[in-house]
Amino acid sequence: MYSKELSELGFVVFRRQNDTGGIKPHLFVRFKSKGGRLLTFAIDTTRVSSASNPPDAYFITHAHSDHYGKSAMLSESSWCSEETAKALEIRYSKSYKGRTFQTGDCFSVCGVDV
Repeated sequence: MYSKELSELGFVVFRRQNDTGGIKPHLFVRFKSKGGRLLTFAIDTTRVSSASNPPDAYFITHAHSDHYGKSAMLSESSWCSEETAKALEIRYSKSYKGRTFQTGDCFSVCGVDV
């Protein structure tokens, strides 16, 4: 669904098609940074292959099996709280490869304050 109001603010929220022709769960947000760079942030979704124009960052909101943290946790472009990273490592017996933050902190991703 297209939101004219968000688009006028410079944001496009969308879902991507997966390799089998279905729609990936969860959302992608595309916008221009203050410097004019077009960025895409993926929220709670699986990793996207490098051939399919991957997002600039993956955000994992929690370590729940419906949020596909298993593949996104292996990307150096992923971000989640320290607690979520620990839970992902326990759940999947793999090391979290992305970056972490303390819940409630502000941090910068690709020059954007989050």
